[in-house]
Amino acid sequence: EKRAAHWASQRVLDRALRQISCVELGLDSPYVTRAIASWDRTWKYIEDVLTDGRTWLMGEQFTLAEICYAPFIARIEGLKLLEIWLEGRSLAQDWWERIMQRPSFAASQVGPSKDERAIYEREGSKVARGIAERLVSIRAGRGLEMALAAFPHGSPAQGAT
Repeated sequence: EKRAAHWASQRVLDRALRQISCVELGLDSPYVTRAIASWDRTWKYIEDVLTDGRTWLMGEQFTLAEICYAPFIARIEGLKLLEIWLEGRSLAQDWWERIMQRPSFAASQVGPSKDERAIYEREGSKVARGIAERLVSIRAGRGLEMALAAFPHGSPAQGAT
């Protein structure tokens, strides 16, 4: 009842639809598939950019690029899900380690609070395997198929049956 009222009060329709889909469908939500694929593309990009030996995304200077990513990545790390995307991406892993070692990062306490950490770890452990399995399917080219499976009346791309 509280959720329905919350969603009804949302002024941004897409936000409400995304939240409803994720709560109702969990890992089977097309929004989850999209997020897994988006993070995989992001980490591939980061790994590719760093292959020329640069320290940071834009070169040798820490920039807004790192600052913008850090809070989101810190939340994923708080869920203990980051390794799913960083496996085999040593340059991206080293980049993230450099960010976490910055005194400003430590001082800002980015990521889950001390009180939230156990909750994040517990909740992340519930979905880690499913996310990893979905990432394998996405990398095998089955992301769209997975996302469309959430539609109860068939694929919109194929026409409803």
